[in-house]
Amino acid sequence: MKSFLDDAPVDAMGRRALATLSNGELEVVADAVTPFEDRRAVIEWMTRCAVHSLGQLPDGWFTAEGTAVETAVLFDRVLMSALLGRPWGNLSNVDEGWAREQRLGLLAKDLLPALHRGVREIRWNATDYTAPQEPVDPDPSNQRHPAMRPGLSDLLTRAEWLVERFLDGFESGAEYLSWATFATTATYGELDDEVARRAYFETSIRSALLSTEGDLARGRFTRENWAAKYLLPAITRTAQREAARGHEKDEAAETDTSIPST
Repeated sequence: MKSFLDDAPVDAMGRRALATLSNGELEVVADAVTPFEDRRAVIEWMTRCAVHSLGQLPDGWFTAEGTAVETAVLFDRVLMSALLGRPWGNLSNVDEGWAREQRLGLLAKDLLPALHRGVREIRWNATDYTAPQEPVDPDPSNQRHPAMRPGLSDLLTRAEWLVERFLDGFESGAEYLSWATFATTATYGELDDEVARRAYFETSIRSALLSTEGDLARGRFTRENWAAKYLLPAITRTAQREAARGHEKDEAAETDTSIPST
């Protein structure tokens, strides 16, 4: 998909942060063109979507709690079958062409509007490098931070770690408490303390958190549901606040280009 935009006039976009944001948006869009390996891979993709959309995806996109079930991707047998490219739930057959159209439809209906809202959130805060007395014009292709905001890169690193470790499960209650402690600060307090506490004390959830106990497949499914209901929305809210309060930084400015004296 990116190759289609190889000749796009990115240099004509004076607000370089928007051009950089577009690069990340294209990556998450391209990821969904082909099927995902499993439901966990979909959750990991959603984590990236949460950050690259600058927190503009609604909670109902992740979980059915308090919303119509059909709006929550991870609980929709049709959408999940399309994302996986094979039957999920009680769907009996999946045609490859149909699945691709469903995935593209999901991108057009849900992800594209969220990416649009993200652009609108930062568009006038992005530095216009064509204006007088602005710093050296950065090259958008050399920027690794979403919207040239290092805080968003740091958040994505933390978010991917939180999701990976949670979906893996824990060896003990102490491991989970260590994870929950870090999750509190990593999401800037957006993961509710009552939610984290309840997961420890409720027997059914705690059993699912421990990766070596009981029905392992059921445990994985429960952890995926918990991540969709609580963790992904918390990451989304953190991304929204980070985007609003973060500052631009030119990647090239982080590199020392001085020549050492001999």
